[in-house]
Amino acid sequence: MIIFLYGQDSFRSRLKLNELKDKYLREVDKLGSGLKVINGAKASFADIAAAVSPSSLLSKKRLIIIEDIFINKDKLIFEKLSEYFKNKESDDNIIIIWESNIKIKKFKN
Repeated sequence: MIIFLYGQDSFRSRLKLNELKDKYLREVDKLGSGLKVINGAKASFADIAAAVSPSSLLSKKRLIIIEDIFINKDKLIFEKLSEYFKNKESDDNIIIIWESNIKIKKFKN
């Protein structure tokens, strides 16, 4: 499952992110061994693939949070990730992509 959290109201999207993370820690993995937070602005494709690929022995469902990937300098990272997720087998992992810097353009009629 992939969840996207973004928008101009980064305060509320961060609150929702923390709510999802707290629920995961409370209901799924009390030790937090299956939780991984990645700085998407600086991460390479290999960093993200490594975080998503292995499964934890202590937790059957993992939570991977990727923050601010849309300001990553590697323009090919999205193509690589798209291809990676197309070919990846479905699993119980939850991936949250949280973006604080997306600006929404408003169009006038």
